Amino acid sequence: MTVNSYDAMDGLPVIVDEFERFIKFVEEQKPKLSSKKLHLGKKDAFALNLLLQNKRAVRGPHYTQEQYPMIDLLYFLTLDGELYVIGNDHKGSIVFTKTPRLEEYMELNIYEKYIFTFKVSLAHNKKKWRKIRLSHQHYLDRLHKAIQKAFEFEDDHLYAFCFGSSSFKDGKLIYCPYVDDYEFTTLDYTIGDLGLVKGQRFYYLFDFIDSLWFEIYVAGIDKDSILPSDYEILAQKNNKQ
Repeated sequence: MTVNSYDAMDGLPVIVDEFERFIKFVEEQKPKLSSKKLHLGKKDAFALNLLLQNKRAVRGPHYTQEQYPMIDLLYFLTLDGELYVIGNDHKGSIVFTKTPRLEEYMELNIYEKYIFTFKVSLAHNKKKWRKIRLSHQHYLDRLHKAIQKAFEFEDDHLYAFCFGSSSFKDGKLIYCPYVDDYEFTTLDYTIGDLGLVKGQRFYYLFDFIDSLWFEIYVAGIDKDSILPSDYEILAQKNNKQ
């Protein structure tokens, strides 16, 4: 059986993280841009590269912005999104100048401070469900632990979370740390990294042989309550079909 792993290079959470590292660098370092191509200079590109997860392996500031694929992508995303425009500072140097859209963009990430309430049900029996609460800070591994506790399993098989489809073939998968050959696992993604919205559904698979599928429904997102230190099981229902 062929499965699709969750490719970190294509994953929204990783791109968002790199994008914010780019913005932080611009805001703190105030880099000057070249007069010819209006790009970051070699020294600034080298320094920024060191801060990224998806960095190019280089030994010194010998490469242009275009030779750093991730930096070049972030540069054009920033300008195309009109978060910055290119202008002049008070000394006449060519620099990034932030726009009101930058503040609007930063406000979009406030969900990361929220508490998430999930309704987890057996895919083949929606009448058997549990409600679980976690904060944005908890890793996907803690959601796995919460489901195990809530349904009284022994945590003795491999598992994965699936996004976009309840299917190995069509979904994007984030595996548990015990699956070989996958660099990014449920210990690398927090709940906040996923960019979840209320009403969204994703899936949890426990035991790759017996294939126990669970549907996870984002029932609520709370920005006002105190963040829980660990997962909380709020309610349950065990009706049989």
